Amino acid sequence: MSAEPHPQSDKLQVCRVSTGSGAALQIVCGCQQCARGTQECARDWWGAQLPGELTIKAAKLRGVESQGMLASAKELGLADASAGILELPPDAPLGRPLRE
Repeated sequence: MSAEPHPQSDKLQVCRVSTGSGAALQIVCGCQQCARGTQECARDWWGAQLPGELTIKAAKLRGVESQGMLASAKELGLADASAGILELPPDAPLGRPLRE
């Protein structure tokens, strides 16, 4: 929905992300490709475990709350390397599991 510069960092952005239901999430992200209108893969399931034993949880990054994670193909275990957040097709339904 939006991506604004983080007030305490030149390298982070504060993103407002719709998951298709409920209130929008606020997610702090280091990826500079995030922009309004793009479909990125957002994770907001507390306790979800990604490859490499990374667990999704609420956190404050430089004083700003982050309610999830925008994930790359590498972070999701879908690729050995990736250049940024996994961008989904514009017609991808919001809130649907990636596997679907």
